[in-house]
Amino acid sequence: MANLDTDPIPVTCDESYHPQIEMVKFLVQYLYLITGLIINMSILHTLWWKHPKVYRSNSFFVLFSVDCVVNTLLLVTDGLMARLLIYLTPLCPILKDYFATPLTFFKFIMILIFHSRICKSIIQFLLVFNRMTCVLFPISHDLIWSKKFMNILIPMICLVPVSVDWNLTIARVFMQSTYGGFWVNYFKKVSWASQSRFLLVFIVFALFITIISTSLTLLTLIKLPERSKNLEKSISNATLIISIGFSGTAAFQIYYGFFFVYSDGSHPIFGLNFLSWDFLTVGSPIVMLCVSSTLRRHVLGKNTVRDVGSTIRIRSRTI
Repeated sequence: MANLDTDPIPVTCDESYHPQIEMVKFLVQYLYLITGLIINMSILHTLWWKHPKVYRSNSFFVLFSVDCVVNTLLLVTDGLMARLLIYLTPLCPILKDYFATPLTFFKFIMILIFHSRICKSIIQFLLVFNRMTCVLFPISHDLIWSKKFMNILIPMICLVPVSVDWNLTIARVFMQSTYGGFWVNYFKKVSWASQSRFLLVFIVFALFITIISTSLTLLTLIKLPERSKNLEKSISNATLIISIGFSGTAAFQIYYGFFFVYSDGSHPIFGLNFLSWDFLTVGSPIVMLCVSSTLRRHVLGKNTVRDVGSTIRIRSRTI
């Protein structure tokens, strides 16, 4: 009788995929993934080390800095590492025998990916909720998002996903054929426990809060005087664009949670789901740079006299 905990699980390399075409996919995705990684790390450097006095007093940018950390983890694991093994097809026949054995390291990678995705979902609704409180309650906003509250909130963002990490910890992680290469999957130890559905719970909750908070924010912005509206709309526009992208990710996760069992790792949805997360990890910092002239100048190192006025606006919760 086969023992799924210890017995080798052979990896099948699908040779029907053209190596040159897969290489083009690999290079294109690596190009924007590395670009996204550089942008996230540049923003982190700006928020934490280059201009900490400007941004650490702003709760939105504190949350956004944590988002950049999560983006970086996802870009390295779910991005660079995954695409290397999926699209660089010559590696498959070379490594397939090694990856047939139990994979402790890749179990850690899989846990880290799902853990980071849940963190990303939590941060998503917190960013939108932060914008809503800033627009609806401008006077008490700083009291709501006090330093004491943030000191509790940030560790909670990192700890909450631990509640579902156990499912992968006890599972057998293996490599399954994915396009012309391979990538991680797992065998359940608990029949009702699905990591995709656990993630879906967090995503649906985040999407629910996102829709309500975004709607209230936009309705309130419409009623604001023009001057106040101009001050608040930059970050609000950024969170709106990111929220639209998050809605697409939620749609793919619904498919994964309920229908993915009927398709294999080479289904087109598998690749599209990767791209939806890429939009969040690469797109969200780019959107912030586009809408925030102050952040853009600080990241690019273009410090001018105008930064004095911009700094005042950042400290007053706007961009």
